[in-house]
Amino acid sequence: MPKTPSFRIAGGSPPRNPIEEVVGRDKFVTQIIACLEHSSVQILAPRRLGKTWTLHLLNAKKPEMVKASYLDLEKCYSAPDFLFEILNTLNLKKKKLWAKTEALAQKIVVSGVQLKGNELAWAGILTEAFKEANDFENITWLLLDEFPIFLNNLITKDQPEMATQILDTLRSSRQVYPKIKFVLTGSIGLHWIIDELEKTGWRNPPNDLEKMFLTTLEPEDGLYLAKGLLNGKGLNINQAEDLARVAEYNPFYIQKLISCFDLQQNNEPMEDFCDRIAQDAKRDPFELFDLDNRMGRYFGREDNLAKRILDLLAEGNALKPKEFVQRLERKPEAVKTILDRLEKDGYIENSDGKYLFVSQILQRWWSKRRGNLYD
Repeated sequence: MPKTPSFRIAGGSPPRNPIEEVVGRDKFVTQIIACLEHSSVQILAPRRLGKTWTLHLLNAKKPEMVKASYLDLEKCYSAPDFLFEILNTLNLKKKKLWAKTEALAQKIVVSGVQLKGNELAWAGILTEAFKEANDFENITWLLLDEFPIFLNNLITKDQPEMATQILDTLRSSRQVYPKIKFVLTGSIGLHWIIDELEKTGWRNPPNDLEKMFLTTLEPEDGLYLAKGLLNGKGLNINQAEDLARVAEYNPFYIQKLISCFDLQQNNEPMEDFCDRIAQDAKRDPFELFDLDNRMGRYFGREDNLAKRILDLLAEGNALKPKEFVQRLERKPEAVKTILDRLEKDGYIENSDGKYLFVSQILQRWWSKRRGNLYD
């Protein structure tokens, strides 16, 4: 019998040893590596499914001829921030590039505002950096985590032109410099950023990225992770199979359930325990309350329609688009637009023309939270 592994609860920190700690993502990473031979990649997945840890595993398993760099862009708030990150990670030595970058950054510091036309200057420096990197002996992979949040930071600071210029520059660099590949992902969907930028008149969204979809773990991998985490905390592993199943083989849910194990009542069924802690607004272990709050920020005026669609699905039946139209008395195009966005954000999925919740945990939580609104 194989030895039971011993894992630590992640707690938001990166893996210390991705090869050993990242469970069930080897096949997916192998697929990414194969894809990166010819194309850059956008990883799509609902929030909290392990995209960041998957990037760390990809970095650890890169081929010998590849130089890969992981960059967390969440705290990049300007083009200088982004450019300095790129220059640092590429380890570029050209004083000319650094001098140009520092000069532009100084202009912004002195003026206190983003100067019109600077987006072209930043694009030029970025292009020069990629041109130099393309001459390296090794292939370069830039693993850009939270890339959409970085672009959203620019939009929030009234710099949409800078965001579009960065997107355009990255795309042109992918086409011109074949030895540079990008892997883009983040906790918000790039489609939201594209929607915002198109409102400014921009009509050049990236269409050259290979989209790859990260899913929940295979049952045997979910069980392996649950056993390892329980064992790592000195807990009985006999509940691992039930726990992994109730957690839907989602690595985040598995970890959070185990983190809250001291709250489980005597003889409380695993599903009841899961649903009870999910409803705890203060702890919000599965971040479902946060997911609900995000809808208002991203769906805007259509927030009510999005929530009404989820209300109907929380009743338990998969529905066709026309059924939403009939029951909500809304225009078909409006309903279809929201269905598409809910699907892209990982709330719902389309199965044989009918929509249903991706997660039963989310469905039960939504039903208990909002099910009595229409009694």
